[in-house]
Amino acid sequence: MKKLALVLLLLPMSIATIAQTLKITSVETTDPNKYQEMAEAHLGKTVTLKIYDNAITFTEQGMPVLYLKKVRDDEYLYSSTEDNSEKTMLIDIHYTVGVITSMDIQATTKNKYDGYTNTVTAVAKRF
Repeated sequence: MKKLALVLLLLPMSIATIAQTLKITSVETTDPNKYQEMAEAHLGKTVTLKIYDNAITFTEQGMPVLYLKKVRDDEYLYSSTEDNSEKTMLIDIHYTVGVITSMDIQATTKNKYDGYTNTVTAVAKRF
């Protein structure tokens, strides 16, 4: 009976979302002319993840919330098409003993008219 009571007490905690705060520690870009802009915009910024069953919310300090759909174990994808551009973001989350330790972020912007593509790759780690 005591075991059943303990399980019932812990059940809400296992259903709740998992939230983790990380800090962006590395930025790379395929367009060398955009590196300075991307580094200033993202390095050192705080990122908050809320993990659900098949999706996550991604919030970078000073930016709107993005909702990413699970595509594989620990990989989540955001995709958006606007009038002249296509944006995608892929996040790969790394765990150690069940705790989020870091994540890789790959964001690509593609201009439909001139074919210009820029990919920004960042790493966020626990601090």
